[in-house]
Amino acid sequence: MLFITRLLNYPSKEDKKKDEYIRYLKGVQSSLEQTLYDQLNKENEEKQIIQGLSNQFQRLVIEVQEAKDRHLNESNYEHLFSSQCRRYVKMQRKMRNCKKKYRRLRRLLEIHQLNIQEMKKRLLKVKLCTAEIEQNQKSLYRRKARAEAIAEFYRSKTKLNSLSASWPRRISQSNNAQTMVNSTHSYCTDIPF
Repeated sequence: MLFITRLLNYPSKEDKKKDEYIRYLKGVQSSLEQTLYDQLNKENEEKQIIQGLSNQFQRLVIEVQEAKDRHLNESNYEHLFSSQCRRYVKMQRKMRNCKKKYRRLRRLLEIHQLNIQEMKKRLLKVKLCTAEIEQNQKSLYRRKARAEAIAEFYRSKTKLNSLSASWPRRISQSNNAQTMVNSTHSYCTDIPF
């Protein structure tokens, strides 16, 4: 009966705290989903940039090889610092910069992918926690409804018992009244007119 009374007094302070925690978890979940969406967009952008750099790097490799071939074909060393040679050196520098940028972006992409995996794990954990708490709340509501039905049953049973207890008294009062009426009637019939 104490359990039923406790359920009927729902929601308690603890249950209100649970409701607040569910709201907080849902907020965290939506925030994580938005962050994950942003991270995935960043990842796609970085993949496109890396693909562009990779293509650029391949073009540079071909151009550098062509420039190198042209430079080696020069028979006269007076042309060592010619425009072709300068172009070759410039392309090599550009290619090294491109490699550095490519490696840096690859590292950044790996970090983003690790962050995304971690966020997916956290999001799954939050979803499971929220679902578990909501399931507990639903179960509690069902138990409360059952407790209310049981309490109503006990109330109606108590009322019925009290009515049953009062019936013999009412019957005896009714019998006494009937006896008085009968005796009065017999008395009146005995009076001579």
